[in-house]
Amino acid sequence: GVSGFASYNFLPEWGVFARYDAVNPTTKTAPLKNDNYYTFGITYSPIKIVDFSLAYIHGGVGHGTLSTSNGTIGGSVNGSYNEVGIWGDFQW
Repeated sequence: GVSGFASYNFLPEWGVFARYDAVNPTTKTAPLKNDNYYTFGITYSPIKIVDFSLAYIHGGVGHGTLSTSNGTIGGSVNGSYNEVGIWGDFQW
């Protein structure tokens, strides 16, 4: 598989991020099956221990099914899910 992540703070409180993953989880039993995932968004950090992120997430499976934290996705040809949300991170 291949994975990449990048983030950039363009102001002290604001940043952007992106992630991409591509994997062929069963190359021996189902060589055409593939899983692709990407997310990108913007993060606001009003204080050092608090982050809020607005993000878009896309996950897709081709030529099979894959069990994920969002349930089983995929099918005989393709399947995908998309979500938009606000996530918070509190550190102490």
